[in-house]
Amino acid sequence: MNLTRHSPATPLRTALFALTVLVLAGCASDAALKEGNKLIAEGKPREGLAQLQQAMQANPGDLHLRTAYLRQRDLQIARVLAEADAAAQSSQFDSALAGYREVLGLHPENPRALEGLGNIEVKRRNAEMLRDALAAFKRDDFELARTKLRALLANEPAHRSARALLAQVEEKAGRNLTSDTPQLAAAYR
Repeated sequence: MNLTRHSPATPLRTALFALTVLVLAGCASDAALKEGNKLIAEGKPREGLAQLQQAMQANPGDLHLRTAYLRQRDLQIARVLAEADAAAQSSQFDSALAGYREVLGLHPENPRALEGLGNIEVKRRNAEMLRDALAAFKRDDFELARTKLRALLANEPAHRSARALLAQVEEKAGRNLTSDTPQLAAAYR
């Protein structure tokens, strides 16, 4: 007696079962897509992207879901990069760093975020050199002020504040030199 006897309806049942699974999977990915987009629209982009990413990983063959995730991810990256760049321009370095790191969490090889992180470090060093140069200038230590400003300008030649302070240093240093030594003052006339 053969217990594994197949009825003629078994291939039909198998096909119907497979179709049912596909339809349910499609419904699940549509629900995840809607939920992810809803979260993003509510101002919760991290949660929405996480929802879309989970759904995409659960349904790797769903190109519509993958496209939606990548589009939303790229929109989020563009928004955060713009905010981070603006923060960096206004010397809000901690905020800029947080933004660049958030982008790298979404896309670890993002070149703009990597470049932004490097630029923040340079800007921080330059801001410190400018503070040191200004302090030296106020103490009439013109040589130290010049050294700091020249190092800063080597890193960032178009730095307006550094150029302006260097001009003040040179002007004040020249006045002090000529007022201290009357013979030199006469030689320069």
